[in-house]
Amino acid sequence: MSVPGFRRDKGKLDINTKARKLCTYTLQITANDKIFLPSQQYFIQRLNAVALDIQRRCWLANNIYVNGNMERYKTRLEHEAKAIDACIDLLALIDIAKSLFHLTTKRATYWSNMVIDLRKDIRAWRTDDSKRLLPSN
Repeated sequence: MSVPGFRRDKGKLDINTKARKLCTYTLQITANDKIFLPSQQYFIQRLNAVALDIQRRCWLANNIYVNGNMERYKTRLEHEAKAIDACIDLLALIDIAKSLFHLTTKRATYWSNMVIDLRKDIRAWRTDDSKRLLPSN
């Protein structure tokens, strides 16, 4: 018998899927000349770099197998923390893009919610890691 969707735990693969979707959405939206003018390449490149960094950090963190090794655990936490920081950066850039470009409120809200949802999941993942991987006192 299968477990209903609302009762399933969120896996780390879900985070990678969300990070990939956020990254591809960012790359697609910034390629739209009707929203982002080609003359604003520096800003577009920054948006894309931050989205790619989020996806990369989530991927790297997920591929570190700790197995009691504290150095690996610290590296994994670092990737998770940097992914969270990059989410905050991307939210700030989306806010700027909303006022500078032809980005509708609806699109900015959708995009921001993708980032906020992913950031929340990464934070939960990090908390779960610390509970699971740190030696209990």
